[in-house]
Amino acid sequence: MAISTDQKLDYLWKKLGYGKTKTDVSTNKEAVNESIASPLLIRGDKIWSESNLIPDTIPGSSAGIVTIYNSSNPVECASDNTSSPNRTWKTNYTDWISPEFGATYQVKVYVHTSSDSANAVANGTQVLALGSGNNDEWFFDYQSGVLNFIGTNLPDGVNFSGKSVYITGARYVGVIGVSGTGETGAQGTQGLQGVQGLSVQGAQGLQGTQGLQGTQGIQGTQGLQGTQGLQGNQGLQGN
Repeated sequence: MAISTDQKLDYLWKKLGYGKTKTDVSTNKEAVNESIASPLLIRGDKIWSESNLIPDTIPGSSAGIVTIYNSSNPVECASDNTSSPNRTWKTNYTDWISPEFGATYQVKVYVHTSSDSANAVANGTQVLALGSGNNDEWFFDYQSGVLNFIGTNLPDGVNFSGKSVYITGARYVGVIGVSGTGETGAQGTQGLQGVQGLSVQGAQGLQGTQGLQGTQGIQGTQGLQGTQGLQGNQGLQGN
């Protein structure tokens, strides 16, 4: 039997709203009563390291870390054949910049003749995120670059025969990932240098008390300096 919608919502409420693990149904344990921490995973290899350089307003053309797809070069999407016909469309590009960075980054969606991107915006039919009032809304996943007509119906009055979905918007193309990932090599307290590399210099190389000079005789070849005392190879920096 499928998991109920109520249980799915309870999980999301506790996970996203409180950062806690769901351990019981809400009637027995509310989110505020959950105690096991479950923070969201933040992958170091997916962090937009230069996101601070994204302008508050979408630029008119591509520059720096932002690539623009506008009326002259919208992205023609491919229909997802694993879904019902015309329900889901893939840009095949990831890392689209979402309205989190500014309202002007909201993508725009058009339906137009396939393989005619140059005229898609001017001559195509624009469909709105909120739909036309016929339960025909759409949702765009900015991370995966996938558009889904999430409403019950496909866009009202739109004929998809011989048509494609086109999208305008912006993508982040800057540095992705945290430099020096791997917890900085788990240096183990400065590489476990063992008190300056476990030099154990042998009390200055066991010089033999000035070489047992014995009336300035038999200097002991400078007193057996101990080959600088085994410096310990700079510690173990932990990869």
